[in-house]
Amino acid sequence: MSLRFVFSSLFLLLVSFNAQAWGWDGHRLVCAMAQAKLTAEARIMVDTLLVEGKALKGGQVSFAESCLWPDDVKYSNHKGTYEQHFINVPDEALTVDLVRDCAALNCIATGIQKALTYLSRPAGSGREKARRAAALRFLGHFLGDLHQPLHIGNASDWGGNKISVLWQGKETNLHALWDYGMLESMGIKYPDSLDFLLSVEKTSEHKHIIDWFNESLSLGRTN
Repeated sequence: MSLRFVFSSLFLLLVSFNAQAWGWDGHRLVCAMAQAKLTAEARIMVDTLLVEGKALKGGQVSFAESCLWPDDVKYSNHKGTYEQHFINVPDEALTVDLVRDCAALNCIATGIQKALTYLSRPAGSGREKARRAAALRFLGHFLGDLHQPLHIGNASDWGGNKISVLWQGKETNLHALWDYGMLESMGIKYPDSLDFLLSVEKTSEHKHIIDWFNESLSLGRTN
């Protein structure tokens, strides 16, 4: 089995889940759900990369925990990845245009493509292995970010961070509400909710990543 096939399959598993996931537990759940669906051979390859991740900040961790790492390093070791956690779309635009919206800066699409490119390459040296281990973590994390509607939207309100809301009697902002508030109110948490989420039947499934971008954009702009 080729590396390209394995990681393309992992990518499709990640984007096929309808889990609304973004804060720590959300990111953990997205990656744990994808890992649970891997074939035995693909799981071995992913496990190998997780071991190789011992060279990264924080050392070796589970796949679910590794998907938190990109948020931890975007302000330090990997500052160049900061813009890869979101995509800014003009306020008047109804759909995402990757040529228009990613032209000036990196965006989630750029980050996903870079991660898949690294994962498709065979690794020889210790540095190359560490890069692939990092790419796996970025891929899992970015697919979680892609499903958070406030990561696909307006630069003018900082992805909802500038919009104050009152949620269950507490003041917060719209981005934080999507990140944590709604999941907490539904009792969705890791690892307790993993089996339940894996048992939920998918009502729809997109085959192209641009459909996920547009779905998140639409959800984020729904009144």
